[in-house]
Order: sequence, then structure tokens, then C-alpha cells
Amino acid sequence: MAAILDPSMGTCRVLGFDTVRQSSAAADNVAGRLPTFMADCGFVDVTQTRRFATPLGTIALYRARKPGQGP
Repeated sequence: MAAILDPSMGTCRVLGFDTVRQSSAAADNVAGRLPTFMADCGFVDVTQTRRFATPLGTIALYRARKPGQGP
């Protein structure tokens, strides 16, 4: 599973973490494109399993399989 920080919560802006949104490396994650990128890399059954609100933003957990491996 991968844990991803999503600085979309207001607390991030107050603490100065809003600059993460402007980073090209983080922009795709903030826009919700990570599952598409995982599928484009060959993973199948890509799903977001949970989201946790934290003081610095949301952490999302994802699950995916390699093709040909069991469920």
C-alpha cells in the first residue's frame, strides 16, 4: 500500500504547506491522478482503500496487484 499526503485541507494552508500544490511532482497527486498512473504502469485492480484526515492533510491508502497474481 502507498500512503499519500493530500494537502487539500485548510490546515495545510495555515501552516504554509500550500506550496506543495504548486510543485509539479505533487500536483498530479493532489489532482487525484495517482490511481491512473498506477494503472498506466501495469498494475490492475487499483483502488483507494482508506483516507485519514490529519492536521497536515489527508493520507490516502491505495491497493493494486501485478497482472497474473492472485487476489
